[in-house]
Order: sequence, then C-alpha cells, then structure tokens
Amino acid sequence: MSTTIVAKESKFGLKPFALSDGTVEGLKWLALILMAIDHVNAYVFGYAYPALFAIGRLAMPLFVATLAYNLARPTATLASHLRTMKRLVIFGLLATPSFMSLSTWFWGWYPLNMMFTLLTITGAIYFSSQNKGLAAALVILVRGGLGEFFYPAVLFGVAFYCYVRKPGIWPVLFILMGCASLYIINSNHGALWVIPLLILATQIDVKVPRVRWFFYAFYPLHLSILAVVNYFVVGAN
Repeated sequence: MSTTIVAKESKFGLKPFALSDGTVEGLKWLALILMAIDHVNAYVFGYAYPALFAIGRLAMPLFVATLAYNLARPTATLASHLRTMKRLVIFGLLATPSFMSLSTWFWGWYPLNMMFTLLTITGAIYFSSQNKGLAAALVILVRGGLGEFFYPAVLFGVAFYCYVRKPGIWPVLFILMGCASLYIINSNHGALWVIPLLILATQIDVKVPRVRWFFYAFYPLHLSILAVVNYFVVGAN
C-alpha cells in the first residue's frame, strides 16, 4: 500500500510535496551511484575530475531529502524514528575505521561520517515531532557541527521535513539557505540542483522496489573497499 504524503496547499500557494514510493527508492539509488562516483574520484583519483566532483554534490542532499521524506510519512512513528537512529549508529560505527583511514581532516577522527549527520537530523526530527523544540534545537546545536557537511546538511534536512509536513515560506527559505551554504564547505553550488530535481521527481512515478538495509550496508562496505584500494594502490604510488 502506498504511503505517499498528501498535505494541504499553503496560504502562500506553495504546493504540497509528494513522491511515489518507487520514486523515493529511485532517488536513493541515484544518490548511491553519485556518492560512489564522488568517492572514487576523491579517494582513488584525488579529485582529478572536476565534473565528477560537481555531480557528486547532489548525493548528500538526495540522501538527506529521502530520509526526511520517509520520517515525515503519516505512517512514521516515534518507534520508527528510534529504529532509524539505531541503524544509523550501527552502520556509522561500522564505517568509522575505513572513513578515518580515508579522511585527511584532524587525523581522521573529525568530522564523523555521514551516518552521524543523518543521525543528527533524525534526532532533531524525533524531538520536533513531539513538540520538544528546545530539545531539537539542542540536538542541532550540539551535534550539527560534528558530522560531515555540518550545519548546512542538518538545516536542509530538518527544513525539508518541515516543508513535507506543512508547506510554508520559512521551510523554503531554510532549504535554500542549507543548500546554498554548502558552498562554504565545497566551494561549489552543485547542491542547489537538488531542488529542481526533487520538484521534477514529484511528477514521475517510477517502479523501483524497496531493498531493506541495502543502503545502510553499502555505506561501510564501499568505504572499506576504497580504503583497501587507497592503501595498496594509491598509497604505493
């Protein structure tokens, strides 16, 4: 049974955001492919291909948007939010050794990998959905600067969740702010292309089946492979 979100149009004429279940899965596959391409370009070729770096900027906002969308579904519960957080912790920890070996920042321990950024977003949404605004703000403030892509990614994720739940001008402004401020990190505005891509996705209904746990498991697995290649191939040159 479809769990497509149906929200009312806002007083500003902003349209509700709804995706088919298959399209959500399709966006996750697109994000995974772009992430893999970006990481190969980064860790094997040393960012030798600017075009691959540019398209890779779409991977994170796509993953964040699909996570936030799933957390905003009518069927999502506090228990499902907690289950998501547990999975993110488990697979984030599994990915940590490989991520640290590939990172060149602060001896590899900082920032934490992307799973922990998604964990921060989920935690903020978990408290926000209970009308615990102060707790959500503390999660963002304390945890938002620890994971990859830092506060801009968290801002984008929480704002996107808010828009899906209730379209409004403030979520739109924070979505734009989150994407645009990624330039500070990437020196690239490629993340902004996720907005027209997501709008286009609302008009498409692709039939992509859900594969449970695959996207969680792929993250530490592909980083482990890249860490081995980086050590034995790239490190030997």
